[in-house]
Amino acid sequence: MAGRQGSYSSRQYGYSRQTGSGNRSVSSHSRYSGRGGQAYVEGSAARAYDVEPLRREQERKRREEEYQRRERERRNPYSRTVELPGVHRASVLFLIMAVAAVFYLCFSYVQTQNQLHEQRQQVVAIQSDIAQMKEDNEQEYQTVVDSVDLADVYRKATQELGMVRAKKDQVYTYQNKKSDMVKQYGEIPDAK
Repeated sequence: MAGRQGSYSSRQYGYSRQTGSGNRSVSSHSRYSGRGGQAYVEGSAARAYDVEPLRREQERKRREEEYQRRERERRNPYSRTVELPGVHRASVLFLIMAVAAVFYLCFSYVQTQNQLHEQRQQVVAIQSDIAQMKEDNEQEYQTVVDSVDLADVYRKATQELGMVRAKKDQVYTYQNKKSDMVKQYGEIPDAK
């Protein structure tokens, strides 16, 4: 066993290796890959694949995809999407939603300020109408007061209606605590 350290053989894989001499031998055990009837041999050496057809196929696919992309851009140059490195779609969507919310809040604020301004203008207009009405009422009251001549009223009362001025013993004063109205429950005696 001492002389055989580092060497092993396997019938399962069909190869044997000896480390002392550096020789490698590959058995004739082979399998068919199914591609064009080419056989490959399993052994201790790395498999040699024919990478040239794969490379050509990948290059052809890449050219075809590039051609299709250019055709889409040529047909509609505005539909091209730009991918930014390090920017995720979720963050862009969140940013768009945040900007939309800010615009909505700004629009609501401006609309509320506009309504408030209109209401203030209405209050000012109503206050000016009230002031004008008070002034008109004062003028009308003054006109009514000026149109009444107290001497003419006294003359009509005493001469045309036969009224006389009350004497001091005919005037009774009292305090009514319930209301401002006076109700007459009986006839007032004639004074002659």
